[in-house]
Amino acid sequence: MRKSIFLIISVILFWTAQARAEDIVIIVNSNLNVSSISLDDVREVYRGKIQFLAGKRLKPIDQSEDQEIRKDFLTEVLRLSKSDYTKHWMHLVFLEGTNAPVLRDDSATVIQTVKESEGAIGYVWASEAVNAKGIKTILTIHTTGKK
Repeated sequence: MRKSIFLIISVILFWTAQARAEDIVIIVNSNLNVSSISLDDVREVYRGKIQFLAGKRLKPIDQSEDQEIRKDFLTEVLRLSKSDYTKHWMHLVFLEGTNAPVLRDDSATVIQTVKESEGAIGYVWASEAVNAKGIKTILTIHTTGKK
């Protein structure tokens, strides 16, 4: 009986470890002359306060609202609720004329957009960026959410 309980607990712990949060990475075009960015600067980029990096106008790329990564990014990186983020950008767009981040359906299209535009900056799961060509990772963010 003890061996069975031990085996069950071991399996549960193994699967829990496998389901741990995956890192989010901030990516840019591989030709952009920057090798790192601070977490605070990422927040400022996605809040519309930083618009240039390495002499290039930034084009923040955002994930679709139904993507789990976007929920984690808003909560853990930007520290904003979905509604607060939306209100923030509505204010910037309509009252200040700032361009909102471009929405993409998923990480694959975020990677493609960043690859095609030198000023684009985006976020994807670390595992999705590993073998992607034409981009580079400039920040890794450890999350507590589940993928």
